[in-house]
Amino acid sequence: MSTLRYEVKYKIDNKLGPISCLAFSAEGQTLAVGSHSLITLWDMDTGRSPLVYDGKSEVTCLEWGPNNTLYCGYESGFLTATKVDVLRQEWVTVGYQASTAPLTSISVHQAGTHLAIATDGGVGLWVLNSASGDWQHRKTLESPAVNDVGPVKVTSLFWPSTEVSNINTIIISYAHHGVIVWSLEPQEQKFALSHLRILSGASLSADGKLFAVSNMQQGFDVYSIESGVHVRTFREHDCSSETQPFPALFIQGGKWLLGGGIGKATIWHVGSGTQVQVLLNDGELTHPVQHLAATYHCAAHGERFQIATASDRGRTISLWRAQAIGTKVELPYSGAIEVRRHPRVVWKWVFSMIIVCIAGALYYIDNFATFRI
Repeated sequence: MSTLRYEVKYKIDNKLGPISCLAFSAEGQTLAVGSHSLITLWDMDTGRSPLVYDGKSEVTCLEWGPNNTLYCGYESGFLTATKVDVLRQEWVTVGYQASTAPLTSISVHQAGTHLAIATDGGVGLWVLNSASGDWQHRKTLESPAVNDVGPVKVTSLFWPSTEVSNINTIIISYAHHGVIVWSLEPQEQKFALSHLRILSGASLSADGKLFAVSNMQQGFDVYSIESGVHVRTFREHDCSSETQPFPALFIQGGKWLLGGGIGKATIWHVGSGTQVQVLLNDGELTHPVQHLAATYHCAAHGERFQIATASDRGRTISLWRAQAIGTKVELPYSGAIEVRRHPRVVWKWVFSMIIVCIAGALYYIDNFATFRI
């Protein structure tokens, strides 16, 4: 059983409109929020938004890369790379026309030198020119063979390697073609989970060994990416309609799985399959939680685990921060404490004082008073 429990730190009221995507920066200091054509950056310590950027087109996906660079995809097929300095409240943006179709997903290799950019029809690979500092399109990956189930549609992208020098493998999930592990040089399929039907996004564990998807009917399935073996199913009772897929996200380094639901998000322990905690999306309990983001950062002052949840129609983002059970918590207020007694308690106290006074008076009369007849 975990010794950590997530508590709401604060709620963000996104007045700019419905939320389309969320993404934490690498150190968890900043949360990027997409809404219509606007990207808002929120400071996680203050809960304030020092920066807002208008991309002039609907924001479809967000991804943070190294050096505090935010990559944004738009419905227009436009891609922006933005170097952010939150402390100075400055950012510098460079834009590229990556496609004529809407961008659906972006994955940045941790070396910061390669990008994978997806549209509904395929995936393009981009490389950073070290001399000019500009991104350049390198190649477009082959698409899987067309089948009778549905068209080729990319739902998520992942660079699985934890080694910065390894850029030769990428994992792509498709709506109707399962999961394919691609080798880039030479370009070929290394492995495929072709039996999976993924209508929404998926999640890859931090070590690149486990893959989580929504199974639409029962909840979420976890598979071994190396063998294709089904590891575990996490049941979510809200998953009863094929028109309502929910997102899944590995957290805590892959030890826990976070899954969306109606008005809530649920955390499970991957190893044991037990439910760890339910995060209620107060105020929007009838809306499905379709946007999840999580971050872990280890600094001098300790570890910090954070989760952000939001519904598909709402404008409120709940920020959750993990707190170790049994540790001291610094409450967000200070000053004198006013003690207010319940009226019934006050009257009991007054009545008791009256009885004490009467008893004292009678004792005095019996023992000390003298009477003349």
